Amino acid sequence: MRMKKLTGYSCSAIAEIINRDRPEGRLCTSSGVRKCLKRIKRPAKQPRVYKCLLGPSALALIDGEVDQDREISARELQQLLEKRLNVRVSESVVNKERRKLGWVRSGTKYCQMVRGANKEKRLSFCVELLLKKEEFNDVVFTDESTVRCERFLPKQYRRIGERAIYRPKPKHPLSVHVWAGISKNGTTDIAIFTGIMNSTGYQRILEDYLKPFVANVYPEGHRLWQDNDPKHTSKSTQEWMATNNINHSPSPPER
Repeated sequence: MRMKKLTGYSCSAIAEIINRDRPEGRLCTSSGVRKCLKRIKRPAKQPRVYKCLLGPSALALIDGEVDQDREISARELQQLLEKRLNVRVSESVVNKERRKLGWVRSGTKYCQMVRGANKEKRLSFCVELLLKKEEFNDVVFTDESTVRCERFLPKQYRRIGERAIYRPKPKHPLSVHVWAGISKNGTTDIAIFTGIMNSTGYQRILEDYLKPFVANVYPEGHRLWQDNDPKHTSKSTQEWMATNNINHSPSPPER
């Protein structure tokens, strides 16, 4: 009766109207109409208001410590707050306040480590190339790399309730090493080798792969650019390059 006063129709009447267009087997009931109307009239839940438990000094400490050490944990911040400010809060509070300060967690990206003194030399080298408007028209860039023939992913799929399947992982997985060169006018053939390359092996690759390439592609002259690996800069390799007319351009330190 109350529903009839509010809507002008009883729940059973509303159900009959809905059932006019419904197929057999999926009919609406008066109790279903009543539950639906109750859900519609129910007030929406108010968002939970999080009360900050840390004062300005504690927030400044968190912000400063994270700025100095980007890998500091919530546990370490919790200990610093208690030790320096005598503030005791949970790790979850520390994480929430850190997020509110604008710090988000992401994967660490690694790069080549370069000493401070060599950073200036590398910068000067690059500035000189820019001033000369270097276009690398006759440069052959070469390098080696290692390719693993197996992959080991940190995740796998399993059915709910099923134990994780252990996959054997060799201590030294099968891998091959490759050497190749690229330039504006094309690429060298790829050299594939195993084991550890020394100066003699490197010179053999230059003999078989680099010399034919520069003779055919750069008959009027070339420049070889490579990193400062010991087998590239050894005395025997430098002598071999001089004897075989390989024009090696020096590279900045730690390249």
